[in-house]
Amino acid sequence: MLEFEFHHIGIVTNNIQVETQFYEGLGYNKEGNVFEDSVFGIKGIFLTKLNSPRVEIVEKYNGSNVLEPWLKSGSPFYHLAFLVNDYSFNHQINIGKIVFESEESVAFPNRKIRFVLSSGRKLVEYIYKENDPN
Repeated sequence: MLEFEFHHIGIVTNNIQVETQFYEGLGYNKEGNVFEDSVFGIKGIFLTKLNSPRVEIVEKYNGSNVLEPWLKSGSPFYHLAFLVNDYSFNHQINIGKIVFESEESVAFPNRKIRFVLSSGRKLVEYIYKENDPN
């Protein structure tokens, strides 16, 4: 059985510094430093606030166009992310299309991630609690 534990909301922006300042004005604090993921083509940073959802702010990096559809939409909402304990996501075939998968990400070292896009253009990131050796 799959277990989902909420992890963060992804926010897309053209300027991490400006967006970070906005969230800091709401009482959020940086959780670590800005990271750069050249494979996925993003720069990002996590922010947290007590009793509030963790936020990941991302902007495009090194000329990548992976975020263009979201930037063009005008909505800052990018994705929802969940920690999961099971790598067998057979049900995902029914709820959306796998658009990105990695054995390890810069933001989550030693963890597999998977992004699934639903037919309603909702992007969900699955972050594996542990790497599955299978």
